[in-house]
Amino acid sequence: MLDITTILWLIAGFGFLLAVGALLGAGTDPSLTGLFPQSGARDWPHGVQETDVPRFAVEHLDALRPAAS
Repeated sequence: MLDITTILWLIAGFGFLLAVGALLGAGTDPSLTGLFPQSGARDWPHGVQETDVPRFAVEHLDALRPAAS
């Protein structure tokens, strides 16, 4: 079973690797920006973006029904 000190050392080591990688430029510049979202910035548009709502042609549905006998 793992000791609490082992877990703490693992967390500290992982944090150290993240910090060193970010400082040395491992990866792209915004590599860690997804972990810390910016306040007030929308990453995806909300609501309907089209000028009108989609319209569906339903005139042909009566022809698809079986004939009434």
